Amino acid sequence: MAGSYRSNEILWRWCPVILMCTALALYGQVLINEIMFNPDGSEHSDEFVEIVNSSSSLSVDLSGWSVHDGEAGDIIIEAGEGVILAPDQIGLILDADYFEKSDQYQALIPEDALVMTVDGSTIGSGGLSNSQPECIRLVNAAQQLMDSIRYDIDIKHGHSYERISLDKPSCDVTNWKESVKLHGSPGFRNSVSPWRVDLAVPEISSCLNDESQSDQMCINITVHNSGLNPVDDARIVLFEDDNGDSLCSDQEIVKTQDIGLISSGDSTVIRFEWFDFKYGSLCLGTEILLPTDENADNNRMFSEIWISYPKGALIINEIMADPLNDSPEWIEVYHPQDYPIDLLGWSISDENTDKQYLISETSICIAPHSYAIFSENQDLPVSTTDALLITVHPFPNLNNRYGGVFLTDPALSVMDSVNYNQTWGGGDGVSLERIRYDGESGDSTNWHACTFLEGMTPGKKNSVSIQTGIRQAMLQIDPNPFSPDGDGIDEVTLIQYKLPFDYATITCSLYDIHGRRICDLRRGTESSGEGVMLWDGQDNSGCPARIGIYIVYLEAIDYASGTVIHEKNTIVLAGAL
Repeated sequence: MAGSYRSNEILWRWCPVILMCTALALYGQVLINEIMFNPDGSEHSDEFVEIVNSSSSLSVDLSGWSVHDGEAGDIIIEAGEGVILAPDQIGLILDADYFEKSDQYQALIPEDALVMTVDGSTIGSGGLSNSQPECIRLVNAAQQLMDSIRYDIDIKHGHSYERISLDKPSCDVTNWKESVKLHGSPGFRNSVSPWRVDLAVPEISSCLNDESQSDQMCINITVHNSGLNPVDDARIVLFEDDNGDSLCSDQEIVKTQDIGLISSGDSTVIRFEWFDFKYGSLCLGTEILLPTDENADNNRMFSEIWISYPKGALIINEIMADPLNDSPEWIEVYHPQDYPIDLLGWSISDENTDKQYLISETSICIAPHSYAIFSENQDLPVSTTDALLITVHPFPNLNNRYGGVFLTDPALSVMDSVNYNQTWGGGDGVSLERIRYDGESGDSTNWHACTFLEGMTPGKKNSVSIQTGIRQAMLQIDPNPFSPDGDGIDEVTLIQYKLPFDYATITCSLYDIHGRRICDLRRGTESSGEGVMLWDGQDNSGCPARIGIYIVYLEAIDYASGTVIHEKNTIVLAGAL
């Protein structure tokens, strides 16, 4: 007889674990897979129970089967597609009123799902309860219990109660979770179920190496196997998303690497060493390359990082701490390097470095060998046509007699700082000027009051300046190519360098084309402004290096100012023993 009916089996009034697990062991081919008891819609039309045929070879005729809540049951009937559940097919049992009163899941239900309904107006006795857990039972035409689950009501409104794995028993409460997505997953794979092949990138981090290798950055990428199967044929790519399109182009690739074998549930950390990076803001992306991955949504991750500029990339060059009348205070910086610097994220402060004043929230580039003036307003008495004039509001408090000025890059590294004193010069409308760009910022003898009649030189060469810039570095190699093959000709190559400093600490290493350091020629060695190094074609272990192209990377740190420069060139190793 059509309509809801009460079970003749008293045991069915409750959800005994032993009975349920025994039934699963005996039958278990068709399982309850998902329950929507608190829909984001009408409870009279939008509840559903989802079942699945766990067999990969046998179909199941659901004629006469029924679905029950704690009080009553309803016969499962067709909704235009029959009631034969094919192997591995999902069956979706909707409220009878859904087809006329709702379209909540219309865009979600896939074509390969078997959509069915019940012969009553709702599933069970008046629908599925939201206030107390109920036991949902699946009964076949012979009145045998095929599956049973008591759902948990402590989940968000509009989310379903989903099964995680078909291989675990229904009575295992750890095998059920709240759906990840609103409306659940009617007719398709549960959102909480693991894929067979699924690698994910849960984390990407970066760090600079120690000071002796400050030209290198380490990128650590965690890869997790969230799938059921082990994976041993994946690769991972590291790229710099220069254009911000969240896509990896060939021009943006930094490095690629094999991931290696990862068992199900395990994680591994892939480490990249990168030394040819730029300073400032980097948007790093990583992507897993695995054509068989069934879930590509978690294969990619992005991380914005800030790379500290070399100390002295920008220097404090002039300070107006005691202007006349109502004129504004201001700070001038000079850019002594040969590459543009984006002032986005840079900040200044007085001696209270806990309070930073942001220079710019937008991208503003200062050109090489040029000036930028920071003030609370643009009311400066001297023209600054050839320099950047940037309003910083609020502005740090510059004490007239003594105080501090600190310049910090976006990575929160102090690029330059000056703790000035009235004995250094300046005051009463006269600025305090730097004498040498490459001189020590904290040296009082490197500062003097402006000598011009105007009492200041914002955006111009200082009146007391005795250096117009930093002379260029040079790194030359000869012979190149060279061939340490024992014939007495070109057995070694000479690497000659000249520095823009009188005295420095240098580090010089050789890298192969894959970025691996193979030989250290100098490691934190003291040096004058020029010198020569020899390479005989051997690596750090004393073995002959392979024929090919190598990169010479030189870092020099000025003893006086702490300014850091980097130079690189290439060597061709044409022959070896």
